[in-house]
Amino acid sequence: IPNGSFAALSNDGSTLVAQLGNSAQVWNLKTKTLIKTIYNANGHSLSQDGSKLAVVGKWGSSSVQVWNLKTKTQVLIKRIKNAVWPALSQDGSTLAVELYDESSRKRSVQVWNLKTNKPIKTIPNACFGNYYAVLSHDGSTLAVEWYSKNKKTYSVKVFNLKTK
Repeated sequence: IPNGSFAALSNDGSTLVAQLGNSAQVWNLKTKTLIKTIYNANGHSLSQDGSKLAVVGKWGSSSVQVWNLKTKTQVLIKRIKNAVWPALSQDGSTLAVELYDESSRKRSVQVWNLKTNKPIKTIPNACFGNYYAVLSHDGSTLAVEWYSKNKKTYSVKVFNLKTK
């Protein structure tokens, strides 16, 4: 994987997703074969079992795609304005998407229930692009690495997604 790229690996080590420029390549490491290439991808998140992949389109496209990697089919495409980075829960049922409004320079995180295709919560002033976000296995908790510009420090903020 070239320098500056990033990757995600399934728990069992059989599926690798590598971000190479503006594309995400999905590999079966057992057979050493390329499963799929998704073009115009800015960032991705892989469910831990390797069955689902969330991909945000290139900067400014505002598309979020969710793929079933077992069937190699796109199961969802959402138009989410200002989407820049995804995070999937371990079971693939919850999707968190970082949003960035260039005009106001504000960031937020929008969380979606993928079973109902409805938003769960929007967290203002949150971001995880270039940082980290992790959803709990059941998608009820979101932990985000947080950077305070004023204090110039990093911390972790934890959000209960079940509460309003």
